[in-house]
Amino acid sequence: MKRLHSLDAMRAVLMLLGVYFHLAHAYTPWPMGWSQNPETVSMFFGIFIGSSNYFRMHAFFMIAGFFGALLYERKAARGMIVNRFKRIFLPLIVIIWPIWISIRFSQEFASYQAKGVGFINSLENSLSIFKSLEILPWSTQHLWFLNFLFFMSVFAFSAKYFYDRSKKEKNSQNGPFGKIIALLFKRQWLGILLFCFFFSMLMGLMGKQRAQGEDHWWEWLWVFYPNGIKSFIAFGFFYFIGWHMYYQRSLLDKLSIKKQFFMLMICYSFTLPANYYLLRQLNSPYPEHNEMYKEYADKYRPPRDVTFSVDMSQFDFTQFEKEKSEFRGVFLLGTFNNYCDDCDKMEDEAGDLIYTKTIKVRKGIHKFIFTINGWESISAPVADSECDAAPGHKYNIYAMEVIDQDVVLDTVCWLGDCSDCSGNQVYNMSLTKSQNFKRELIGRFYIFLFNFMVPCFIMLILTLFVKLYHSESKRMRYISDASYWVYIIHLPLTHFIPGLFHQSNMNVFLKFTISSIIVTFICFSSYHYLVRSTFIGKFLNGRRYPKKITN
Repeated sequence: MKRLHSLDAMRAVLMLLGVYFHLAHAYTPWPMGWSQNPETVSMFFGIFIGSSNYFRMHAFFMIAGFFGALLYERKAARGMIVNRFKRIFLPLIVIIWPIWISIRFSQEFASYQAKGVGFINSLENSLSIFKSLEILPWSTQHLWFLNFLFFMSVFAFSAKYFYDRSKKEKNSQNGPFGKIIALLFKRQWLGILLFCFFFSMLMGLMGKQRAQGEDHWWEWLWVFYPNGIKSFIAFGFFYFIGWHMYYQRSLLDKLSIKKQFFMLMICYSFTLPANYYLLRQLNSPYPEHNEMYKEYADKYRPPRDVTFSVDMSQFDFTQFEKEKSEFRGVFLLGTFNNYCDDCDKMEDEAGDLIYTKTIKVRKGIHKFIFTINGWESISAPVADSECDAAPGHKYNIYAMEVIDQDVVLDTVCWLGDCSDCSGNQVYNMSLTKSQNFKRELIGRFYIFLFNFMVPCFIMLILTLFVKLYHSESKRMRYISDASYWVYIIHLPLTHFIPGLFHQSNMNVFLKFTISSIIVTFICFSSYHYLVRSTFIGKFLNGRRYPKKITN
């Protein structure tokens, strides 16, 4: 098979997009796990992060599935499992420790810089990670892709091996899945609608907000976490599509930019009701969306006064004296303040140890808890009780619904059951079965609509690269060859380099531009001189490339 330069170019551009995607985390007003200077942030980078993360990793897995099928045809199942172990899992095991240390050091440095600590002191303070267990790689960080890809490859190659042994016809092009995938090229309108529908249904049925989202998909043992399994299935769907695309590769030239763009517009018009509902009802499963659209929600659905109260009479306040610690207060955390640990401090105005707080809350279903000193101590309902709105969650959470009037909630006892401290039942700190059903149904429907456009974006991007990069580009091939190395080392740099400018008053876009140039230069210069023609390059890519860029 001749080399598909379009997919090389697509992989290269998606990799670069990932570098700048992570760099943007330092300049968005959203809390993203990167240290940020609040004075130099822009919503533009939040939008960039949200839009690029919408399809980027899905596209990567689809390309991986395409080349996975190619490698299977060349080496068969057993040979490919060995190859994937050498090229994916073994590098992950070898590289994760130094990368983990680099990430932790860079995170600490950027955090100190954001707090105004001097450069030298920031470096010295960041070295404190070596005095603790923080240097041990408890998770795979951004290398979770390699972890997923290895096990996805083993599963795919094994399934294909046993399938071929059971069938006389071994050409996947003529199989049932091959015929369905062919619709993406032969009858593009129907094919893309089926692609969108099946993926959206999959996400809706799983109740998975995003393929890459929530918790635990980055864990080494992701298979022991429900969300890890869901992420694996979601990305595996695109790996599966890419795998079968390989057997339809002769049809790639039939892709039409006009048809793909038209379908993107059709899909957008189909999902527009979700945005309308989000603006009018503000009941999105995504807290950042609620924050983005709160101005519109305030216009259409004015917030109501809601009074929360918690009885602290059975709480032992003497523990603070015994532990010689500070009591900073009782706090209210919930979906209405993004679980901010010090935003809504409650007050004991009557001196009866009943702490209250009245805040403006928008219409809809909201979850909340009470805490002491932020997240230090938590009052939550008993697990799986009638007032537990989040069974199975690591935190038990109260819930209530705001309709069209002010609400005064019953006082709940700090002990965290479904009653006050006198043993009387608390009725309005939970959701009825109909409310829960409504919330679940709305959430699943929104998830369906939110994910519907993912395949549209990916197919449009694939079509653009097939049409525009059908011939070899030496520079694009070089970037594609460097992708593996750049992917491995870029994340610590996206913490450290922005941290150098946290105390500067430069414009946020200038900071981003300078940081991007520096990170890009370090990534590619290190690849060119330290990796490309060395044993490291052979270890990662299976061969040494000459330093000179050639055809």
